[in-house]
Amino acid sequence: APFLFRLNMPEKTKKKKIDHATDVLAGLSVVLVFILPLKFGMMAGLPETATTMPTSWMELLYFSWPYFIFTLFSATLLAGVVVREFFSRKGFKTNAGLSLALSWILLLLASLVGFLNASTLDFPLIQLNLFLGVACLALAIHQILALKPAAGMWYVNAVLASTILISLLGLNQYFSGFEETLNYVYAKEMASGAKVSANMLSRLRETRVFATFSICNSLAAHLILTIPICVWAILSKSSSLKTAISTFGIFLLYMSPSIGLSGVGFFLLAFTALTIMTLTLTKFPEGRKRIISFVVIVPALGMMLFVFRHTNSRGAFVAASAAIFAAVALAPLKTKTKLIGGAAALLLVIPFLFTDILARSLKSMYFRFDYYLAAVRMFFAHPFAGVGWGDFFHEYMRMKRVPGSESPHTPHNFILSFASQTGIAGLLASVWIIVAPFLFAWRHRANRLFDWRRTAILAGWLAWCLHSLADFNIQVPGSLGIAVVLILLLDRTSEIHETEDKPSENKIDHASSTENESDATATRSPARAVCLAASAILAVSAFAMSMNRWRVESNLNRLMTICGVGVLGSMRPTSPSNAEVDAALNVCVEAAPYSPFPWICAGNLAQSERDWGRSEYFFKEALKRSPERSSVYYHLFLSEAVLGKHDEALKHLEKAAELFPNAYARILRDYKKRMSIQTHPTNKQRDGGS
Repeated sequence: APFLFRLNMPEKTKKKKIDHATDVLAGLSVVLVFILPLKFGMMAGLPETATTMPTSWMELLYFSWPYFIFTLFSATLLAGVVVREFFSRKGFKTNAGLSLALSWILLLLASLVGFLNASTLDFPLIQLNLFLGVACLALAIHQILALKPAAGMWYVNAVLASTILISLLGLNQYFSGFEETLNYVYAKEMASGAKVSANMLSRLRETRVFATFSICNSLAAHLILTIPICVWAILSKSSSLKTAISTFGIFLLYMSPSIGLSGVGFFLLAFTALTIMTLTLTKFPEGRKRIISFVVIVPALGMMLFVFRHTNSRGAFVAASAAIFAAVALAPLKTKTKLIGGAAALLLVIPFLFTDILARSLKSMYFRFDYYLAAVRMFFAHPFAGVGWGDFFHEYMRMKRVPGSESPHTPHNFILSFASQTGIAGLLASVWIIVAPFLFAWRHRANRLFDWRRTAILAGWLAWCLHSLADFNIQVPGSLGIAVVLILLLDRTSEIHETEDKPSENKIDHASSTENESDATATRSPARAVCLAASAILAVSAFAMSMNRWRVESNLNRLMTICGVGVLGSMRPTSPSNAEVDAALNVCVEAAPYSPFPWICAGNLAQSERDWGRSEYFFKEALKRSPERSSVYYHLFLSEAVLGKHDEALKHLEKAAELFPNAYARILRDYKKRMSIQTHPTNKQRDGGS
């Protein structure tokens, strides 16, 4: 904090405070890296559904956190780094790794183009908020690594601990969690008298593991990203072995009350777990590290692969297979060994090929190709600015060639998502983000020697990127944030190797020598001032935007709760009064006057209560804020048709059918036919016939 620094304090005291600030920042960043996949597994970019806000300590512990909290944490971390650099009178280290961090700044700048043609402002604001958080995280982690190279191994261990914990939670979900969730939903139904939708029940009955993420595909993407580096860490580093064993022990202690053991059994289990953790942390036998690593890797890797298998994610499976074959092909092994390794990998691939790809319906893959073709057409129709953030959703309704009323918010492809919605700038930035780590690793390879650490990071990155070409990994802050951290470690793998498993004195000496090197290479005024000012502006902007989104989504969540909208349906015993709805709506409009979604929420409630006049007013207000949304035109048609405003109703239904022919063209034909019969009845109808 700036208040801890006084300009007139002795230089030695000031240096100690700055070093302490560096340690604090490194520690906070490790905590953030650890909680990223545990708490930020939900997709960002769906303004129609307000993020559920934790309202108690229990919900804070067990529920996911919204994306704007990720941005808030990243902005705070970068602000701390800026303050530290300002008082140290040293600039940002302009080493080679800075280019990796700046790549994410490039993606942020490309995302700004998505504002130009966006028809609904909520979508680009959410994307800007997300990529501001990613840019802040990239700059902060890069600078912390430059100041304290030993933090690189801390990040690896944080990733290892979170991956093991997620896998353990996935195991628990597979064997008991799904049943507990269903029982909870049924209890809510009995208590409230409301019924959960058939689609929601169908999803709840699935046994595809998703652990701390919102969907199973996102969990699978995270696992293929982190498993390679976790395997390397367990087999190579004592600190990682200790981390793995301690994580298993902590989870065992956490779950022991729910196992149902007697008092003596619970005591023995807790005592055993604590003893193992204590001996691991204090009396770790370095001479037996190799044996212990193989003992630990078997259950750890087996558990991760079991959970990955039961995500049933075909895209992740194909991506992981491709990354495995690429790693085997590039490894410095004899040809015979490569062939044996490739054959063994193929034997593992074939069973899953039949059970997870060919045996399941290919309908979803057929839909994905339609998404891709539509995205390509959008790019060529708007090559310079794209269709705007959120308008893939609207444009796809016009272009859809497959039957059905489904319309995704994204083409489920990282590159095509940016290309279709932000134009050529987004296309180039997204391609660069994928290839930059590989180019960096090739240019900065050490003495042309094969580096297993760097290979593990790149194998995970390759698998994650391939999967992102078939899903929306880029919209999941938890997975995206870990990808950013691992990529930045490409510049620090040699330092990780040198500083790990050495006496603490050597680590201190190495850190201080690195600090001296950074002094020599730090940017000076005016470049230093520009660097610090730009970082400060970035941090302040991200902080302000995340606080604004917090306010907007909290208000919308409250309105939706009042209107009875949520995962479990309406839990209110009685309908809210008009005054209650209007008050909540006014608060939403004050916070986000540009957003149509509060008006849509209130309009849906009014229609469900057959208050057609209010619903007409609400949907007209929504239309002013989202003129390309076909569902708003359709709901407006419903209200006006009941009110007898048939000309206006027909006009709005025609617009809905124009925007989304698959969903509304047939309804339009039936309505016109019915209106024609009412206007020009047949002779039989005039005589009272049917």
